[in-house]
Amino acid sequence: MPVAVIAALLAAGTLAWWRLGNKHPPTPSPGATADPRVAYEKGTVLVRQGKFVESLQLLRSAAEGAPDLAQLHHDYATAILNAVHQGRRHLGRQEFAVRSSVERVAMVREALRELAEGERIAGKDVRQVAWDKRTTAQAMGVWGFPWEALVGYRQAEWTDPSWTEIAGRADHIMDEMQHPENVRER
Repeated sequence: MPVAVIAALLAAGTLAWWRLGNKHPPTPSPGATADPRVAYEKGTVLVRQGKFVESLQLLRSAAEGAPDLAQLHHDYATAILNAVHQGRRHLGRQEFAVRSSVERVAMVREALRELAEGERIAGKDVRQVAWDKRTTAQAMGVWGFPWEALVGYRQAEWTDPSWTEIAGRADHIMDEMQHPENVRER
């Protein structure tokens, strides 16, 4: 058998093996439910199971179906941020469920837009506004923007000074930036 035919068969077999092993878990269709509450409940069940990518269409549907509820925008954004880091096993290796780094960056941008929208909708609900600012700050820190994280955490603290869980987080970020030698590996 000529070498070219063997190479072509080997390439075709490898491609078929890769494509068949590259199946993504089924995602719910966006029109699975017209009721935003049902979509939200189904989406949050998937989130609690760690199936962030699978939850996105349902949570997007909930946020679009009830656009005036800030919490839905926050929860959708949080699911997006978690989906960016969701892993999966493929061909014996652990990798990102969303493989394209360009797509992951686009997802982070969408999450930040959703957080800003949730913050806008929250209006005078200081806890919700602070929650959105804190989540934005956390995303900035994870993605390597410590100054933006510092500002976001400080804004969250100032927005809701009664929220003791975030008190001092900005100071912690500042300390890490001033003394990087003291930062422990996570």
